[in-house]
Amino acid sequence: MHWLGNVRFCLASRNAAAGCHPLVVLAVACSCGRIGYTPLGETADAAVVAPSDATADASTPGDTDGPPDSPAGTAAEGGAMDSPPESGCASSAGTDYCTELPFLPAPPVIDGVLDCGPSAVTVVPVDWSGPSPLPSFPAGNSATLAAAWRPDGLYVFVSVVTPVVIPADASSPLFFGSAVEIYVDSDGMFPAAPAYDNPGAIELVAAAPPGSTPVTRGEGYRDSTDQGPWASTQFGAFPTATGFVFEGFVVAADLGLANWALASALQIGFDVAVDVSYSTASMTGDQGHRLGQYFFHVGTPPINPPFEDVRSFCTPLLDAP
Repeated sequence: MHWLGNVRFCLASRNAAAGCHPLVVLAVACSCGRIGYTPLGETADAAVVAPSDATADASTPGDTDGPPDSPAGTAAEGGAMDSPPESGCASSAGTDYCTELPFLPAPPVIDGVLDCGPSAVTVVPVDWSGPSPLPSFPAGNSATLAAAWRPDGLYVFVSVVTPVVIPADASSPLFFGSAVEIYVDSDGMFPAAPAYDNPGAIELVAAAPPGSTPVTRGEGYRDSTDQGPWASTQFGAFPTATGFVFEGFVVAADLGLANWALASALQIGFDVAVDVSYSTASMTGDQGHRLGQYFFHVGTPPINPPFEDVRSFCTPLLDAP
């Protein structure tokens, strides 16, 4: 579960594992698409990372101990890449992923390397929050984000730079340690706001890899209620020299839908959070190994963070192919 402000609250089954604890949230004015919260520290203008990945048919990580020629095996053997070399791969111009999403020209390859098409831009972290007493935003943490759409789903790539990667224990919720959270709504319209559309919207949490081996350890939440494991082979978390990367492809089944047909000029709901761990595994708190979390976007208060309020989601339009 998550906590907001200095108010104690619990939501459905998620608080059974988490308990109820206070949290401090920083809520001040902001611009540049991150509505309602000031960026934490000084962040450079959106940086673009040149992508380089195969444009072949999609392949996905299976067993994380797979053979060397599998996506997971390749990443484990050679190291996942979040800033790959030049390859002549075309990429979109710098994008505000809160307003528009480029088209992914080929089926995604889930291997820890940014696919051709979208550009990675700097995440300006907002709403740094966690159990009290909450320290300042820890030095050495940052992230970049790339996203794109296909007719059958949403491609997301998040590269996390962090001094220490400590995922949640096996018995804890996956957000109780280093992790990435992906929020998706099928059409960017929220008739039940602040509640999630059911079906049609989901929070997906992917745990960071605990060492040098990629992992596919994920779970879903809707209105902070545990929906069970993320039953997909189309995502993974891959170790890097500076942290880890998440790469995934969200499809209809992940949202509880039978079909999800995307086309240019439509919109979706979308957001991202990064969970930051303590500096050592021996340090734990009310949220396990998680020191705190920050977001790509949070709505203007009293709108709450995206894990409990869909109005914090960005609603980008889908660009033409």
